Amino acid sequence: MKLQRFLALLITVMLCAGAALAGSPPVARPAGLTPDFRADGDGPVTMAIDPAGRMWAVWAYAQGGEFDVAVSVSDGRVWTYPTLLGVANGRDDVDPRIAFLPNGSPVVVWWQTPNATAGPRVMQSAARAGEFSAPATVCENARQPAILASSDDSLTLGLVDESGGVQTQQYPLSPIKVRERDKPEPDGGTNGPDPMPTRIIKPPDSPFHN
Repeated sequence: MKLQRFLALLITVMLCAGAALAGSPPVARPAGLTPDFRADGDGPVTMAIDPAGRMWAVWAYAQGGEFDVAVSVSDGRVWTYPTLLGVANGRDDVDPRIAFLPNGSPVVVWWQTPNATAGPRVMQSAARAGEFSAPATVCENARQPAILASSDDSLTLGLVDESGGVQTQQYPLSPIKVRERDKPEPDGGTNGPDPMPTRIIKPPDSPFHN
């Protein structure tokens, strides 16, 4: 029995290591690692490592009756308080994915669920000097985007179209322009939670830490 359990554990470790070496972006629920992450209410977290070796995390953040996109970065020891995108827009912003431009700047894509007046649409936001651009529409009537490639001025995305089919398209990057409403308010309120200091953490033993 002990030998069987050991072999099962060994196979699991090898599979995780193989996925990491293959470059698969780890998807996890790092409760207690990213600030203010709530495993019982927020969406799953997607992580990626930038060219400088820092870990980034993005997820759908539940607040004010809707989901916004949260972005947090760590140097392996400290996670920043999340930047929120798509705040108070009356729609759910879900399934974010993050990648990096050739200059190392992060870019995030996600989709908004349909409402009474509009169908689903894919959104994007890129950052420069730590400031994310105001969310911009990539395309209408599409959902569940994945970043396949990036350049200085465009993204190649895979997404699900209105008919349920999968398409691959290239889209221009939106201008880097920050909108004040997308920044958390210093004293809290509808534009985001109260700010809090960064958190010292113990790095997980695996990028697939749950």
